[in-house]
Amino acid sequence: MEPRTHMQHSAWRQRDIQAPATYTASLRSRAYDGFHGSYVKEQQAMQPQILQYQTITRRHPLSVLVLLAVAGALAIISPGVRADDEDYHFTRVATLGDPDPGGSPGSTIGGDFKPYGLNDDGEVVFVTETSAPGEGVFIWRHGRLSSIMRAGEHAPGGGTFGGIGAVGRSALNDAGDIAILFGLAPFKTPLGVNAGVYRYPHGKGTPTAVVVPGVTPVPNGSGAFAGTFFDASLNNRGDIAFAALIPGADIGSGPPGVDGLGLGIGIFRADKHDHITRLVVPGDLAPVDQ
Repeated sequence: MEPRTHMQHSAWRQRDIQAPATYTASLRSRAYDGFHGSYVKEQQAMQPQILQYQTITRRHPLSVLVLLAVAGALAIISPGVRADDEDYHFTRVATLGDPDPGGSPGSTIGGDFKPYGLNDDGEVVFVTETSAPGEGVFIWRHGRLSSIMRAGEHAPGGGTFGGIGAVGRSALNDAGDIAILFGLAPFKTPLGVNAGVYRYPHGKGTPTAVVVPGVTPVPNGSGAFAGTFFDASLNNRGDIAFAALIPGADIGSGPPGVDGLGLGIGIFRADKHDHITRLVVPGDLAPVDQ
């Protein structure tokens, strides 16, 4: 066998790895789309390249591993398994004009839908308006639609739900727990002021307060949370990550805050026991790569 230079050796290794990877991705796309005819034709068209890489394996042991991985992937994504078993079935969760679960007699779901969460158990959490009026948060679980919270209800920790309504996305984990940012009445400016963080534990039936605006103290800060800002995140351990409006965190030039309140936005985490940790606030030193 003719000896090869280092440059040639590298070129062969690159071909060994890249082409089978592209081939596998192509077959996976075909299998998922369910195009049996296209799958077979493409597989036949690629046979010469497979034989070519089998020849290469005599020169490079690494190619053997690559081809074994490709063979395993092809067995897993065979059209008889994937294309036939991955059919999609659509189930109606809610539609405009449906009865409002938990609402007053005659109340219906209206406005728009904001489907914010879907977990591995097929549960869906969404926000929509009702004819009550005002926004509400709902959970669709095992074919049943239930109300979690809505404008006009008493909020845990004090106050009445209302104001801005849902502040961004509600989060749903695989245990069925939900993290929700929701406003209290009355509506206040700037956006997010007088909104709290709430947890809906699966199986408990009622939400609990994590952050009550104007009441819950800011960890390692001064004063209480003034409100929350868009979107909550919730993992399967029960940790909630959220953005919040806090006093004394506006480091911009000029008057204290564009809103005149001296507020800034920080990022916080609440564990499953609702112990809140400050992650980052305006004025903190940014990490520097070492």
